[in-house]
Amino acid sequence: MVKIETLNTIPIGRLVNLSLPCPCGQTHTVETRDIAFGEGALETLPALVEAYAGPGARVFIAAGADTVSVCGGNARKILAARNFKADMLVYESGQPPTRQNADRILNAPEDTRVLIGAGGGAVCDMVKYAAYKLKLPCIMVAADFSDSFLSPFSMIGNAGFKEIYVTVAPAALVMDVNLLQYAGEAVVGSGFGALAAKPVALSDWYISHVVTGEGYCPAIAELALCASELAAAPFKRGAGAKARAAELAELSVRSSVLTQLLKNSRLVNGGETHLAHALEMLCAAQNRTRRLYGENLFLAAAFLSKVYLKFFSESEKGFCPPPDLNLRGERIAARFGVGEAEAMSRVKPYPEADKFEVTRHKYAEYRADFLSLAKRAAARVAEAHTIFKRLYADAGYWIKSCYSAEDYGLCMSLAPDIREKYTVLRHMRDEGLLDRYLLGSG
Repeated sequence: MVKIETLNTIPIGRLVNLSLPCPCGQTHTVETRDIAFGEGALETLPALVEAYAGPGARVFIAAGADTVSVCGGNARKILAARNFKADMLVYESGQPPTRQNADRILNAPEDTRVLIGAGGGAVCDMVKYAAYKLKLPCIMVAADFSDSFLSPFSMIGNAGFKEIYVTVAPAALVMDVNLLQYAGEAVVGSGFGALAAKPVALSDWYISHVVTGEGYCPAIAELALCASELAAAPFKRGAGAKARAAELAELSVRSSVLTQLLKNSRLVNGGETHLAHALEMLCAAQNRTRRLYGENLFLAAAFLSKVYLKFFSESEKGFCPPPDLNLRGERIAARFGVGEAEAMSRVKPYPEADKFEVTRHKYAEYRADFLSLAKRAAARVAEAHTIFKRLYADAGYWIKSCYSAEDYGLCMSLAPDIREKYTVLRHMRDEGLLDRYLLGSG
């Protein structure tokens, strides 16, 4: 019987159809039936489709334009050679995963029996969303190192904001190392960055558990942290492109399995995610070039790990007025380019006085524990930062000009209001510590 503590040592192909009793009191499950991983894994796609839908079935492929030549196009050719009817929708480069774009998949032919997402995490999130709506099995064919392929939810844009929708766990994942070994520096940086940012998300999860009573699984948290730390290994030893791709891909799959086991978004939903989404919204509103999602995640984690460390290092915060909720709504509308009514609907109400005092007491009571956690997270992210910069031909010079101090301050201040999950940033907002970044930013 597989034990949850041993998941990081189990071969990738066996991380399917699992039911794992856990010391946290829950039984965690994996519904995904197949994971085809390794060199030439794409060749298994016809057999997978046949297993789920029968020979010669009609499939619908959604692909990204940036990877269609090596991923979506090859998937379609392989299926056509085996007499499957394969229709394909290609999203133009830069098209975001929005409900409007995801709804295009709902127009698949009525006799479609399997949906296939061939591309990066954004395309595959839209396919999972459509599969849930159409009640069809879906297969992910990975073209990057996203750790969201196997998650049973999707991050989909709606009214300018990214929402997390409960969708479906894919029936199968195909991750072919032969496709991934030629990934560009931004794709590699995004994959590494998403894993290396995990210490901040895990810190927020544990602190939310202590402060709000949110459910917490120490075993899954430890496995996620292990995958995050192992991501540096191939880069430290100077592995070749194929070996590096294989190791990074394997760790992203293992991390993705953990999100399916947990059945919620907490492993990909800490303060760094909220800040990354705010930065994306700012760039979209200003028509600025946007970095890949994992790159933004890591930059956000690098910034927040220092903010959290400073916050917990200061025993006395001094008096700050409570947050100005109207100002926050105005800034969200003005700086992120969304409607005023939608912006105000996102602003979280100020907590009731008695409940907030209990929260403040918990932060004071556990401050030493939280400070120790913040120190460890900051150290891990700082070590990863050196590797992250050296993945790029300009040694990370682009990082200096990507976002200004004002960008980080503004987006950090507004981040707690654009996503639902509790983070340290939410408490800092309620303490009135973030509003100063909004003054003069109208």
